[in-house]
Amino acid sequence: MNHATPAGFETLPRGAPHALPVITCAQARAIDKAAAARLGVPTLLLMENAARHAAHLALELRRPGGRVVCVCGRGNNGGDGIASARLLESAGVPCEVVLPEEPDPASDACANLAIARRLGMRVCPAPPASIDGVGLIIDAVLGTGVRQPPRGAAQVMIAWINRTGVPVLSLDLPSGLDADTGEPVGAEAVRAIATVSFAGMKRGLLTDQGRSHGGRLYAADIGLPPGFVNSVLRETTA
Repeated sequence: MNHATPAGFETLPRGAPHALPVITCAQARAIDKAAAARLGVPTLLLMENAARHAAHLALELRRPGGRVVCVCGRGNNGGDGIASARLLESAGVPCEVVLPEEPDPASDACANLAIARRLGMRVCPAPPASIDGVGLIIDAVLGTGVRQPPRGAAQVMIAWINRTGVPVLSLDLPSGLDADTGEPVGAEAVRAIATVSFAGMKRGLLTDQGRSHGGRLYAADIGLPPGFVNSVLRETTA
């Protein structure tokens, strides 16, 4: 399989000397697993690297002077969002984390949530009653593992995000979208103005449906050498 980067998305960091591959959901998981098992790279570090690129992109995309609302799920995608919000706060941007469900206590998402709370960041179980002054929404509700239609809090958050009319940056892929096919898994998926996909570009984002939901596409380097990533991809079945 040819893993060269096709036209249609930008690699972060800009000016990186290597291309990032197009990957499936299974390959994304294999990369994370191999990084931890073979290299000893903590998954929390990979999350931090992903969040750093997301935060830099959020600074570009938000409406001038606006605060950021980061809507998070209880899984790793939500952890990416919480870490992104912390980095934005560090850059002087007011952020609010919306977290309807608590993450697993042993997860990286919970570790980032604990840091955010120690810093005194605003963490709320429901979205703000008013979107006045909101310059960007970060969509970190659901990640690549979605196979069933979103239900409960996730479904409510996806609908709220789409109703606001505020610019949306999706992390890894728009919530409710299948990472491999680009099709909405349920009745509704987030529609973003931009999506940043981590470790490589998720295949589904390059389909017509994926592009219509994902907006402008970015693939972010999360700190793994390209030779290592390509060796993992050669071992997987696309």
